[in-house]
Amino acid sequence: MFNGAWQANRCAFAFPNIGVVVLEYIAGEPIGDLLSNSSTELRQKTLNNCGLWLRKFSGDHLSYSNFAPKFWLKLLDCRKPEIIASKNDQGLLNRLREFMATHVNVISGQKTIKGPTHDDFVPSNLLINNDILYGIGLQGETVLPLAKATAQFLVLLKYKRSNSNSDLMHGISRQDCQSFLGSGILPVSEINTILPFFIAEQFYFHLQNAVEKHVLDKETRQEITVFLDS
Repeated sequence: MFNGAWQANRCAFAFPNIGVVVLEYIAGEPIGDLLSNSSTELRQKTLNNCGLWLRKFSGDHLSYSNFAPKFWLKLLDCRKPEIIASKNDQGLLNRLREFMATHVNVISGQKTIKGPTHDDFVPSNLLINNDILYGIGLQGETVLPLAKATAQFLVLLKYKRSNSNSDLMHGISRQDCQSFLGSGILPVSEINTILPFFIAEQFYFHLQNAVEKHVLDKETRQEITVFLDS
């Protein structure tokens, strides 16, 4: 991915004996900053382009497997949170996990598309420079369901001046979701099944981290509640 409209920064040096990789420096505007101050038209075009970047990155290495939601629930439970003083916040975490658990029987065994992903596919790890979209910080590349990478991007996107309004899709601006998903990154069969499962997971992690770092705000609580009540 070193030519064309979607690129990744190159590996400049590698020192495997000490586990160090040096990646090429890319100058550009982080997508998160661009989206925070963009027009609606530019925002939607940019979100579609981000989905196309992930499609390009996954390339010809896509595969299908039977989805195993219980595996992801076990991983979730392995993250032992600090003691959460607020009963309301603990209640939200419990509800998010319950949301995931109630979907297990419905989506277990469903075909899901997997491929190489960034593993930290968030707006701050995408840069735009001269109409070229670069992915950076790729040392964590791993094969995962593309629905997980999509959910991670969309949930973090909410905190970059999301087009929040009453027209939501899985707790995210419908317009934002449709622009990103319009890239064709996910099969239609996963959009209302596996994708909301991973959106709940990402909300869980975001809420847990915010509570532990004492940066949780009222808006975040409300957005998660809206997602759960929808």
